[in-house]
Amino acid sequence: MSSPIRPSKGDCEIYQDYLSRKKEVERVLILGSTPEVRDLAAKLPKAKIYVADFSHQMLSGMVKFIRHADPTKEIWIKDDWLSLFLSERSFDVIIGDLVLQQIPPENEKVFLKKVNSLLKKDGIFISRFHFISERFQSKTIEEIVKKVEVKKRSYNEKVTLIRLWVWERFSDPESRKMDRCLAAREYTEFIKRTKMSDEAIKKVEKTLIAWENAPYTWSPPTEKQLVDGLSDYFTIVDRKVATDHEDAIYYPIFNLSPKIK
Repeated sequence: MSSPIRPSKGDCEIYQDYLSRKKEVERVLILGSTPEVRDLAAKLPKAKIYVADFSHQMLSGMVKFIRHADPTKEIWIKDDWLSLFLSERSFDVIIGDLVLQQIPPENEKVFLKKVNSLLKKDGIFISRFHFISERFQSKTIEEIVKKVEVKKRSYNEKVTLIRLWVWERFSDPESRKMDRCLAAREYTEFIKRTKMSDEAIKKVEKTLIAWENAPYTWSPPTEKQLVDGLSDYFTIVDRKVATDHEDAIYYPIFNLSPKIK
């Protein structure tokens, strides 16, 4: 999958930078099965690695994309992140990629409080997050597609960006809702109206239809909503964005330390 769905090389370099600042890492909790994150954690000497995912299928299915991590040395936990049965203040590092995308808005505070509680007092929480802006709110699908076509792109990059930008167009950050059904319907009308022949543009229609009834009906937060939410439970130690993929500015990677109350 193309960035920003998966971490780019530049994203991984930021993750690595944050990890290298933390000395004597004994216990690491990885949220999700992202291969790039598992590979980075595997390079930490003597660290005990826990990998928590909602799906055992994801834990095992992503193994084929791993380059450095040894699955036999990982401790797999199939569980909801909100109810992980792990000791409080026991992890030096908790790390994941786009973790809030898995959490409904009404559960974000519960999730962040849970992560805070699992970190040692000097622990760190590292993750890439996604926020949206108003850049597409008044745009037509034609305008969104044209924006993607301005630059020469690979098939996968084109499919990924159009899909994500169309979803953003049909997201309401105020209510934190995303209308996937309307996005699919409007895009189908666009294809019929314009008779587009480009294979990548046509592929987006199939993808949007396949996802229109997905249980993920929430919109990503705005930048302010994201920063305010994180700041309730963490001190922002650092925030960086990669420079090697299109929308990196909207996918910042945070290095966070827990606020102990």
